[in-house]
Amino acid sequence: MAEKVSLKYNFDDKPPLYIIFLQGLQWLVLILPPLVIVASTIAKLDNFSYSEEVSFLTKIFLISGIFQILQLKYGHKLPLLIGPSTALMLGFVLNPGASLEEISFASISVGVFILLLAKSNIIKRFSILQSKGITVSVLLLIGISLIPIAINLAFSSASFTFTENITFILILSIITIFFSKQSFPLSKFSIFFFMSISSIILLIFIKPMHTEPVLSANLFSLQMPKFNPVITISFLFCYLGVVINEIGSTQSLFGVLNIPPSLEKTNKGILFDAISGIFSGIFGSVGTVSYSLTPALIVMTQNASKYSFYLVGLIFILASLYPTLVGIFVQIPTQVIAASLLVVGYIQIEAAIKLSKSEKGYHSLHIGIISFLGYLIIPYIFEKIVITLPESNILSGLFLNGFSTGLLSAIIAEIIYRIFNKVQNIQSK
Repeated sequence: MAEKVSLKYNFDDKPPLYIIFLQGLQWLVLILPPLVIVASTIAKLDNFSYSEEVSFLTKIFLISGIFQILQLKYGHKLPLLIGPSTALMLGFVLNPGASLEEISFASISVGVFILLLAKSNIIKRFSILQSKGITVSVLLLIGISLIPIAINLAFSSASFTFTENITFILILSIITIFFSKQSFPLSKFSIFFFMSISSIILLIFIKPMHTEPVLSANLFSLQMPKFNPVITISFLFCYLGVVINEIGSTQSLFGVLNIPPSLEKTNKGILFDAISGIFSGIFGSVGTVSYSLTPALIVMTQNASKYSFYLVGLIFILASLYPTLVGIFVQIPTQVIAASLLVVGYIQIEAAIKLSKSEKGYHSLHIGIISFLGYLIIPYIFEKIVITLPESNILSGLFLNGFSTGLLSAIIAEIIYRIFNKVQNIQSK
């Protein structure tokens, strides 16, 4: 949102306690669904047990809470919500055969690599990652990647037939999207609202709840890293998605806060994303990123105070100390998670299309289409190559991962576009 607005409470202002509390609850409602969706998607596709899923979500709560506070205090110092990265979630679900040890090594090693880049300020020179075409491609690729994941979840639910699951998921998705388009105050919380209502209905009438207590979430269980080049390459491209997401989230907020764009703040945000990825790799969780969910609500409430965001971080840290409480969120049925993924995918694709239309010409749209073709075609071709040349399997993490090939295609297309423009400018002089 580029328009400048008048804020009643700026970032460093301290509103009355009741406003901090109410605004904190509002941010909590907004960030909770992505946390639960990411954790549940990974857990269900990787066949986690109930206790393992509770432990996994508890770790996500803890790491998200800690890095919410760290980003506000030492990182980008912007009123942005922090949560697990959807791009990094793809690193888990698009590598179904990978062990947690292999994912741990990939997350730690690539996190260290991004940390060194951010620390040396080299990322500031990667202007290509800040281009609108690359941002459109990332939004589009994440949205497209979520659709087959939702379909896989529909297959994995045994409560109904596949047709019944798909019908329920589509109906819930359409209702959620419809209400999110309305203008009444709570319409933007429709994902959370319909997830809650449909979960209650399914849990009461169809799927019995787990009643066994969760005594320990095993928060500090360490993973022993194991090197797998395929998984590591895959995570490298997922982390590029994190970097681009962070750039988009921070840049979108500068206009709302009436401050000039700051690459320094963006760089610090990326730095702490990398640190969270390292810690997540050590403890077996998902690295964080700044969510671009807040600008619209900041405009609506005229409140950008950091104190309500501190409250969100504190609530997540405290919640992680009570595994039984976290276990309630694990009860959300597979069908509801699948429907939520479809809605989130739709929102990502819609945002990509809107962003591509916000500039003159069709450059961003063209780059987005190229990334989509890379997502579809390159993994299919490389699968045939691996059959003929098994030695090429070492590159599977790059070329069999649709998100990676799509992003690589977008970056190459953007480089060619810039070279072509530079040559044209030289010839016209």
